[in-house]
Amino acid sequence: MALAIIVGGLVTSFIFTVIVLVSWVFAPEAWLSDLTEGRVKPPKNTKTHIVFLSVLITVCAGPLITAWWVGAMHDASFYERSLAAWLVIVILNIIDLIVIDIAIYMWVYPSWMKVEGIEPLHQVWPHAKGALIGCSIFGIPIALITAGITTFA
Repeated sequence: MALAIIVGGLVTSFIFTVIVLVSWVFAPEAWLSDLTEGRVKPPKNTKTHIVFLSVLITVCAGPLITAWWVGAMHDASFYERSLAAWLVIVILNIIDLIVIDIAIYMWVYPSWMKVEGIEPLHQVWPHAKGALIGCSIFGIPIALITAGITTFA
């Protein structure tokens, strides 16, 4: 079960990281809310919708596939599948915090990540708060729903 969780978390994190970094190049305005701690809302256009839909699909599909995999390999209960799905989300949020937010955005800060008129958010706490919210407010319901789908469907 641990192998499935680690592989699921790493694959989900890799896909998520690629989506985020590519979207920084093609649709940086999608991240205005994150960059300004919610003070500036991103525009509602096709590019930002595609970014958020891609992120949503990745964040839901990774735990879903992992919960299914754990259930298929170990005849896992609803609670074990929930835990597996939630741990995938935790791995995703930790990698997002360390790799994307701290290493790339705060330390390296490449020119293609600069948004005109927006000061860089070089404080750890807003990024850490986002990771905690991702693990709790979004992560727990996603884990429970994916476990329910894989257990009862």
